[in-house]
Amino acid sequence: MRLGILGSDKLVTTTNALMYEVFAGVVPDEVVIFTEDPPKTTFDKLSEALLLLGVKPKIRYVVLGEDFSKWGEAFSQVDIVDVTPGRKITALIAASTTKGKVRYAYLKEEVRGYRVFGYVPLQQIRLIELPMFKQVAMSAKHTVSVGEATLDREGLIAMYNLYTLLGEVSFSFGSLPIPVTLEELLQNKVTLTQEDQQYFNTCIKRAGYIQYEEEKEIAQTQDTLTFDTNVYIELGERVLRKARKTHPLRDV
Repeated sequence: MRLGILGSDKLVTTTNALMYEVFAGVVPDEVVIFTEDPPKTTFDKLSEALLLLGVKPKIRYVVLGEDFSKWGEAFSQVDIVDVTPGRKITALIAASTTKGKVRYAYLKEEVRGYRVFGYVPLQQIRLIELPMFKQVAMSAKHTVSVGEATLDREGLIAMYNLYTLLGEVSFSFGSLPIPVTLEELLQNKVTLTQEDQQYFNTCIKRAGYIQYEEEKEIAQTQDTLTFDTNVYIELGERVLRKARKTHPLRDV
C-alpha cells in the first residue's frame, strides 16, 4: 500500500499528517512525500517514530517543481493522498485528479496544528475523506519497543493526550500515595496537602481551567500590552497566546 503526503517546509506538519493516517489504521509499505523543492531536512526521524509503532515503510520524496501538470500524474501512483500540509493548489489538484482516496485533517484552530504530534488531542481533529466527506476514525496505537525519553512541556502534553485515546489517564501527583486522574483533582475528590494544593492551583490557572474575566478583554484588544511579572507567574505563557501584541516590561 502506497501513502502520499504533501510536503511542507515545516517538517512537523508532514509528520503530523503521516501520523494521522497511521492512527487511522493505514499501514503503508511506502510513503511518498511530494514536494515543490528538494527538502531541507532528512526524514530519518519519521522512520524512527514509525518503527516504534511497528510500521516499517520505505520513505522517499519526489520533487515535482512548479509544473503542476506533473502533480496529477504523480498522485495517481498512490492509494491515499493526505493533503493536510502543503499548498492549496496541490491539494486542489489531488482532489480533482486522484483516483484513490484524498484526506484532510481538519482542525478548527489551524494555528495549533503547527505543534508536535499529539499536542492537539486527536479527539479534536476530524480526518475527512473526499469525495464522500466521510470522517475516518482514529484510535490508539501501541508501541512495539520501549526506551527512555526526555520530554519538554509540549512533549508532556502530547504524551498525555495520546494516552487519553486508551481511556482515563492516572498519574502520580505531589505526595499522594496512589495515582489519580485529572478529573479527580479538578473535582476535589482527593485531599491534598497545602503545598500540593498551591502547586495544583498554579497548574490549573496556567492550563486555563481557571480564567479571569479580564482575559476576555486581553483577547479582544488591538493594543500592545505590557504585563507585570506576577501576571506571568500566575498565568504562564497562556497570557502571551491571549494577547495579540505584547511589549516586554524590561524595555519600557
